[in-house]
Amino acid sequence: SFDGSGRLNLQTELVMVLIGMTHDIGNLVSRKGHSRYSAEILEALFTNREGYERMWEAAMQAVIYHDEPALAAGDFRLVKGWPLLWALVAADKMHIGRER
Repeated sequence: SFDGSGRLNLQTELVMVLIGMTHDIGNLVSRKGHSRYSAEILEALFTNREGYERMWEAAMQAVIYHDEPALAAGDFRLVKGWPLLWALVAADKMHIGRER
């Protein structure tokens, strides 16, 4: 699951798709600090988070800390992250196909 508490389920699939598609949306504002801009944009778009606090925490953790400068600047350690963050970091750093 997104937070390591169980197996893959529909909620985990949905949050993985959401984060996979939107984690770099902050690049529309600036490449530098884009992870924080992405988090701010997502917070503005998704205001009805009541009842989804743990999922939202996992999503924000993944969006903010997938970027090395944000990870290095904070006191957050990757080993304390949840599986959603680890998956995003791994996928975001891989280059498998066509040139970007």
